[in-house]
Amino acid sequence: MTGTNIAFGAIEDEFTDSSRSTLSWALSGYSIVLATFMVLGGRLADRLGRRRVFFSGITVFLIGSLACALAPTGLLFVAGRIVQGLGGAFVVPSSLALVLPAFPAGRRTSAVAVWTASGSAGAAAAPSLSAFIVEFFGWRWVYLIAVPIGLLVLVLGRRLLDESTGDDSGAPVDLLG
Repeated sequence: MTGTNIAFGAIEDEFTDSSRSTLSWALSGYSIVLATFMVLGGRLADRLGRRRVFFSGITVFLIGSLACALAPTGLLFVAGRIVQGLGGAFVVPSSLALVLPAFPAGRRTSAVAVWTASGSAGAAAAPSLSAFIVEFFGWRWVYLIAVPIGLLVLVLGRRLLDESTGDDSGAPVDLLG
């Protein structure tokens, strides 16, 4: 999300066919979709497999990133951000759920601390990195940079991550809720 905040002026300059209020949905839409679908992402990870949902989320996020980077119009850019939010909603809970069973109970607190610190470090570095990318490569690269990183995660994750599921109570997934 931070990259979009930093690049917003350049994005706005390019998509002169779209109003600021339309383009602001690139920020709001991402956040709304991320928050709305995160619980479902966690439930699906427990039910269908945490590794499977994590990889699906990364793939959806990458599709959204490509859509943002290649968007010819402001509306398609916003749509790409919404797709990114959906992917993120599956990645966040499944990534934490992958960490927990990978460590013995006595080390889980430390593992969660490292997981949290990694996210915090990324959030802290993102504004400066995004500003550098926008300044020297253009705003579209804020989204394109996710592609090789995501592909690396998919390749390494297949080797390093074990599949796990949560307790399956047999209750159906409440998609409407």
